[in-house]
Amino acid sequence: MKLTLTIISFLFAFWANAQELDIVGYDEISINEITAKSSESALLKVFGKPKSIIEPNYECGALSPTWNDVDVKLYSWDGIEFHCVDGVLEVGRIDFSKANPRIKTKQLTLDKNTKLTELKKAYPNSYKVWEGQKDKGGTSTFYLSTEENSDSQFHIVIENGKVIGFELFHPC
Repeated sequence: MKLTLTIISFLFAFWANAQELDIVGYDEISINEITAKSSESALLKVFGKPKSIIEPNYECGALSPTWNDVDVKLYSWDGIEFHCVDGVLEVGRIDFSKANPRIKTKQLTLDKNTKLTELKKAYPNSYKVWEGQKDKGGTSTFYLSTEENSDSQFHIVIENGKVIGFELFHPC
């Protein structure tokens, strides 16, 4: 089942990349003022003591030690995950049902109260892709490229017209 979901996600990501998605670079995003250039101590100052800090062992992808020579730590709080990859911070996942940080980009400040009309105005190309692939109701994924010609993407998870999650997706 996990393999099937991975393949489906990859196919959607591939199809979405074939369309012209809007780009939000790693250096253009902050979460409660934490950026990729912030230090681990700044991360802890903003979010407090994490519930856990682990060294994940991903099987594949950009954060996999078998694919890349990287040192990865995963910091977790209720609803928020950050990776520290060789000293560089990147968001893992945000579950807006458990936390409500403010995700700032050049185009938009995103949180659980963000409206679909705001996403459409800020990211018109990605909105067109999302509109073409989403079901009526249910859960769908809104894709943003991290850079031109990259497989990695920021995913905004939408359920019944509301933003419920955000994550950085690195395919295998």
